[in-house]
Amino acid sequence: MVADTGCHGIAIGRGALANPWIFRQLQNWVETGDPGPRATYHDRLEVMARHFDRIGEWVGDRRFGCVRFRKVAAWYGSALRMSKADKHRLTMLADPDEFDRLVQRLLADGPPPGW
Repeated sequence: MVADTGCHGIAIGRGALANPWIFRQLQNWVETGDPGPRATYHDRLEVMARHFDRIGEWVGDRRFGCVRFRKVAAWYGSALRMSKADKHRLTMLADPDEFDRLVQRLLADGPPPGW
């Protein structure tokens, strides 16, 4: 787009919420013409867990972090292709231990079919 139109930049928007690796992929694409590999299922789960933990640290309480995390939970649920029941659990999260159990189960189960 930059070469074709002469624009000075592009807007990423909300796509970065579901794919925070987009910045690395864009850099690779600019440098090599290839965006490189997509983030793995486990990469995405690890980022989701780290995001949850950081929210808890930021607000000073993991339980209150559950409420804050709900705002981004749908993005993770879609990006990870979670079942409807798991998406619901994530968006209604009230207990940090429930989050930890969900992540551990998703890690153990591995990617959903068609990943």
